[in-house]
Amino acid sequence: MRIAVVFFCVICLYATGASAMHGGLGRFGTDRVPQPVLISPVKDTADITGKDSLEFKWSSHESANGFRKYYDFRLYAGTNWVQSALIYKEQVDSQQYMKSLPANMFENGKTYTWTLRQVYDVSRKSDRSYNTFKVIK
Repeated sequence: MRIAVVFFCVICLYATGASAMHGGLGRFGTDRVPQPVLISPVKDTADITGKDSLEFKWSSHESANGFRKYYDFRLYAGTNWVQSALIYKEQVDSQQYMKSLPANMFENGKTYTWTLRQVYDVSRKSDRSYNTFKVIK
């Protein structure tokens, strides 16, 4: 009997530790929301010479249990993710994997940071994926 109780306690501790490593227990178990994979721009520079827009692209294959509501897309001037540096924000449709912004939003030689995260519901959001780049016009 004592061995069974010890075994049960070990199993409970293992399950609690495993769920904590994967984002905690939700109502129906663990459900970590993966970060989206950025495709472009992902380099140090974005050359938009002669272009009308800059296209931001990301992977559509990342998912979690349930249905994604939208992508939280944000563009910041510089490298700080603070409200005062935020120059564009949009809830992009869950089936859209690209956002195009007009080239005139960007200044030659300036640095920008874009962030993206998946949102399933209020409590299930991914960490932000991000990239900082310098614009060349």
